[in-house]
Amino acid sequence: MAQADYLMADRDDRPEQSAFQMPEAYAEARLARLYRQIPLSAADEALLRRAFAAAASLYGVLALEDFWPLFNAMFPGAVPARAFFAFAKVARHDFRDGPGFFILGEEELWGTPRRSTARDRLIVNPAYLDDEGYADAIDLYHPHIETYARLGADAFLACAEGNLGERRAAYKGHAPGEVAEALAEAEREDAAFAPWDEETLRARRDELRLDAPRERLLRTYCAALADLYGIVPAAVVKDVLDAHHPGLFQEETLLGYLAFTNHLEGLPFAALDAGEDGTVVVDGTLLDADDPKDAYEALQDDIDPDLPYYIPTPEEVETLAQAAEEGALAPCCADPKAERALLALLDAAKGDPEAQAYFRDAALGLARHQAYLDEETLRDDLTHYAHQAGVTLPHAKLNALCEAFPAYCRHARAQPLKGHTPAEAEALMLQ
Repeated sequence: MAQADYLMADRDDRPEQSAFQMPEAYAEARLARLYRQIPLSAADEALLRRAFAAAASLYGVLALEDFWPLFNAMFPGAVPARAFFAFAKVARHDFRDGPGFFILGEEELWGTPRRSTARDRLIVNPAYLDDEGYADAIDLYHPHIETYARLGADAFLACAEGNLGERRAAYKGHAPGEVAEALAEAEREDAAFAPWDEETLRARRDELRLDAPRERLLRTYCAALADLYGIVPAAVVKDVLDAHHPGLFQEETLLGYLAFTNHLEGLPFAALDAGEDGTVVVDGTLLDADDPKDAYEALQDDIDPDLPYYIPTPEEVETLAQAAEEGALAPCCADPKAERALLALLDAAKGDPEAQAYFRDAALGLARHQAYLDEETLRDDLTHYAHQAGVTLPHAKLNALCEAFPAYCRHARAQPLKGHTPAEAEALMLQ
């Protein structure tokens, strides 16, 4: 399975950890009543309880939706999926006898506005819940290890008592020898992207003849164009720079800068070697996805090869770069009236400022990444994001958003269209 977002390697990409908010502890009588409502025998309930404790011990942190296929493979047909998730829903409120696992959502771990569901909650080892223990623990996970260890049923259940042998949670339950190749690849990547000290950075800047204004200009254009296109060849970055600042940068200077950025921290973009396609600049949000490789390949497949790249104005570059640096999503619509109408409706969703910003970015992302949306999909997605963000979206507001979205989407600059709007793309294809 792909690296999940709860195992993000960069602590800066995660919300600041606040005091843990444990789920409500239910009284024994209430727990007994709720457990009785789940179609499980006593033996099946005992199996689930021990299996959840084993998962917490072996994997440390694991989403329930990731654990279900593992459990079903180790104990085929033992428990139906509905009973598995129903048990988890009740067990997260059961703290009797010092449980060997906790079941927690993001709102409890990080204090985020997002409200967890039964499937995306996490099994967490209780040893992690100590001050910064959860953050410290997940910093150890190796992103190159893509699969969780699958053990025999007896060996897996023995993990509930701490019988792990050489297996480590940081290696997704694998022993070091089982993932030697992935660990070696991680070391190579760490070396290629390791932050440089100030002296080394200064020496490299001198070699590239990059003073502060020139470096700031390159950063601005790379951030803006990665945000606009998602994936952009270095040659296109050079074309846009030349359109606005003729002759200011040579190709080798740009390529040197892009290689240099691999050793800088806090950039909203990354420079990657795309093989025959040369160096590409990539939107940082793609690399923060649950599965960066899949997100990259999906966008690459969606990009229309027959369209030229849209060349933004210098003012658009500044707006896009500022939003990218702030981790926000800038409205990117060629129709000011449609943009104002949609933003007014998004800002009318009721919630705290952080929740409103989350909902606004998620909704704008629909237009950026999915230029065409049918109303049913749009309605479902907006409802989902409102629930995730914890904002109130009355039925009338939802209807108004669904009515305003098509005009915005038709004139929204889309990454699969190389920065063009659907209306512009249609006109270009007719030429």
